[in-house]
Amino acid sequence: MICAGPAALHLFPYCKGLAPQMQDPRRARRRPDSTKTLDNIYCKTYNKYRNKWLGKGAMGLQNTAMVRQENCRAIWRAVRLLGAATKKEVAGRTGLSFSTCSALINEMVRGGALTALVEQRAACGRPSLAYCINAGYRLLLCLRLEQQGTEFVLRRTLRDLCGAEVAHSESRCADAGALAALRAACVQDCAGGRVGIIGVGLPGVVRRGGQVLSCDCRSLAGVDLPRELGALTGLPVLCENDMNLCAYGLDRQNGYAEADSIAVVSCYRGILPGAGLVVDGRIVRGTTDFAGEISALPLPESAPLTRLAMQIACIAAVVDPALVAVVGDGCDDAALPQLRRLLNGLLPPDHRPELTRLDDLSSAADGLVRLCLQQLENEAL
Repeated sequence: MICAGPAALHLFPYCKGLAPQMQDPRRARRRPDSTKTLDNIYCKTYNKYRNKWLGKGAMGLQNTAMVRQENCRAIWRAVRLLGAATKKEVAGRTGLSFSTCSALINEMVRGGALTALVEQRAACGRPSLAYCINAGYRLLLCLRLEQQGTEFVLRRTLRDLCGAEVAHSESRCADAGALAALRAACVQDCAGGRVGIIGVGLPGVVRRGGQVLSCDCRSLAGVDLPRELGALTGLPVLCENDMNLCAYGLDRQNGYAEADSIAVVSCYRGILPGAGLVVDGRIVRGTTDFAGEISALPLPESAPLTRLAMQIACIAAVVDPALVAVVGDGCDDAALPQLRRLLNGLLPPDHRPELTRLDDLSSAADGLVRLCLQQLENEAL
């Protein structure tokens, strides 16, 4: 808590004992036996620390607004994690004072971000209100592009702030028409003004800022989707690789903690393998966005399943994931026991990850929702 005015006096040991003569630092009184004003000493100290904490002029106002915004985000996260919470519970969770929480929560209720629930009756004392996220305050537009044969399927989903599905539709497009399909979906679904953020998942190498380096949909290679779709809608746009999204959403589906490490390995016939990596709850992209390109590992020529086992062993040695999920027609359910036996011969018993197989990349939708919610907290609150 920042103290300003006379209350700040007790923060400076060398100013103790100057009150009550200095109730207001702007009221300077010169003592006859001193060439300096004790009040001026206090004023300089007060202004020095005030400028340090709050900045000067417009910068001070900017810093105050930034602190307020961060406090709103902290309250939002606390309420989202708790599900429903009183002001006292939010204050305890965030470490903010009760008065700060109360004022900001009231403001967020008036703005529509939070909703007040029915009073919770206590055993004694006055009843208190519980607050929860207003799920319909903003919507998330999640767009996922998947290849099926020579065509691509665009899956469009609208989700509320609790992750519940509001609307869903699918359409097919050719490679050359993928960007036009994405643009049309954004224009149509954002028309109501309730969408707060757009998320795009696609099978390709995506830079940290969202630019597509390469993609199975070749017409999107080199396209800066956040810039293209953001200029069209005026909304924040994030773009991510579908394997990374799958790994990011898989941990919550399987009950893993948010800080666990997980790898999803693609194994499709005729396509180079790749991996989506989540380490300590964060997507790993690497310096040049090359992380997960396991096809570049210098491994000896061997049978496809043996090579897959060696690639997973390399991931385990570097990332040490709790779970490795394999997706693709190159490793079906019947091949999974043999893959386990191969891994048992490559890894020590104490460091073997749990191995499972996925039928599809449906968990990428949950990963996209998680990313959108995290960025929406930074963009909209």
